[in-house]
Amino acid sequence: MRMALLDVRDPVDPPAERTSSVRPVEIETIVAAARDIRPVGVLVELGTWAGGTAEELAARLPDWSIVTIDSYPRSVHCEKFAAKGVRWAQDQVAGVLKRRKNISQVISDTATVGARWAGPPVDILLVDSDHRAKHVVRELRAWTPHMDRRGRVCFHDYFYLPDAGDWHPGVHEAAEYVLPPRGWVRVPQFEAESLSTWERQDRRDA
Repeated sequence: MRMALLDVRDPVDPPAERTSSVRPVEIETIVAAARDIRPVGVLVELGTWAGGTAEELAARLPDWSIVTIDSYPRSVHCEKFAAKGVRWAQDQVAGVLKRRKNISQVISDTATVGARWAGPPVDILLVDSDHRAKHVVRELRAWTPHMDRRGRVCFHDYFYLPDAGDWHPGVHEAAEYVLPPRGWVRVPQFEAESLSTWERQDRRDA
């Protein structure tokens, strides 16, 4: 499934450095959470920026469909990449789309795309876009109705890391506000560093 791809012009070489703010151990934890659900599935990433996270996930889940969504321009929480600008980020994504055929990108508001989602049920929802609580609440309300019954929501920057240099409490606040009343619980088995994973409490009956 490929949707609303960027205008891909010239090939872009793989980046010399990682362009993902998601730590390697967090990537592997998301992959483990996905493989535990099914061998082939759908992963939606909210917050593309330079495409580094999507590419690393696509490489480890080659049979999965990865849909990554972002609205450019937007505020960027990772100062390391923010200074490079939107055009730099989109050029990086163009290269990612050439290298990884199982990735599609949608350029739009992440919550709006969720509200209008007509694709297959989502197995993994990775929340890593605008970290303000109000926005994350909108995302969760829009996307959780489209989750597979056995699906999981992964939140980057959910836990505070003293050595990370920044924290975004809005992610934690939004998750705790929206998910427990809807029957979602944390899954410590699939948590690492700043990453938290949630699933429906009754998923085992699905």
